[in-house]
Amino acid sequence: MQLKKSHLLLTIALLLFQPCAAQYDSDSSFIPPQATELGWKTFHPGDVSVPIDACGDSLLHVLFPGKFHKEISFSDDTISMIYWLCHECKPVLSVYDYMPDFSEYVPDSAWNTTVELFDTLIISETGHFRFFFFYQTTEMFPEFCGRFRGANIGAALFKEENGRWKLKNFNPVLGSFGSFGRPPAPQIIKTGNNFIFFLTYANGGAGGVYTGITNVFLVKNDTFFNIHKEDFVSLFNTEYGEWFTNITSEKENEISFVTTGIFNGGFTDSENETEFILQFAPEELKEKLQSARKEGTKLNFTLKRTFYIFNEYLKLIDTVILENINE
Repeated sequence: MQLKKSHLLLTIALLLFQPCAAQYDSDSSFIPPQATELGWKTFHPGDVSVPIDACGDSLLHVLFPGKFHKEISFSDDTISMIYWLCHECKPVLSVYDYMPDFSEYVPDSAWNTTVELFDTLIISETGHFRFFFFYQTTEMFPEFCGRFRGANIGAALFKEENGRWKLKNFNPVLGSFGSFGRPPAPQIIKTGNNFIFFLTYANGGAGGVYTGITNVFLVKNDTFFNIHKEDFVSLFNTEYGEWFTNITSEKENEISFVTTGIFNGGFTDSENETEFILQFAPEELKEKLQSARKEGTKLNFTLKRTFYIFNEYLKLIDTVILENINE
């Protein structure tokens, strides 16, 4: 079976210069789309079972039975979205992961838009599972927003039963992640009898250093748990250093963060800048990076940290510096 995967491929230039669409409450001349009232008393679709060949658009219809629409994006991609209302739904507070001072309630009292984000099938010894991710927005064109505006991401988990997809878990708002309103596409891995998925994104100042953040979610007993947040998994947009992190699982119920990068301590023309980016370095490497800065040398490094999944938490069990090369 071939499932649709929808990703918003946007350029940095467009992100920097395209403003958000007008909000319903802030522009009296703006005509909101015709939205359909869900008529639910709770923010949940209830007992859901769909045909095995149902596409992502069909899942949007089932989970949010509103007004369906296909919008052509600025990158000429086609965005499938649902407009809907829910006056009876109890709003959920969604706090922006990068800056907790930014928050909003979902659903909005005026109108809401749900857009497909990621749809994938995973086969394991315990059955066939389908992960369907989406995000909520009140923007007419939900591609571009302010730098410190995340996307309210939700997820649904289906399991194949009797030739149909049976909804096992539905979480309309996992949290607000990303930047410029862009939702990060999840990465899913299986470890032991559990699934893990990551939401990784980057943010920072205009023209300055950008750092990456990842949130780790555990899928256990068909329930989503946000079990770990890792700051500074990447650093870029500066000539004084950069690093990136890959997340893998080599053993059951273990995941490893492998961070590889370079620190240009030899750039003595801007000591303040090199000192500034040290605050974003992994704690295990700060002492070595400080030494490289004082000695004016360049340091290449690879750091591997392994965590064990203990109940609904991650426990650090091993730290290894694989490489340490000075130039």
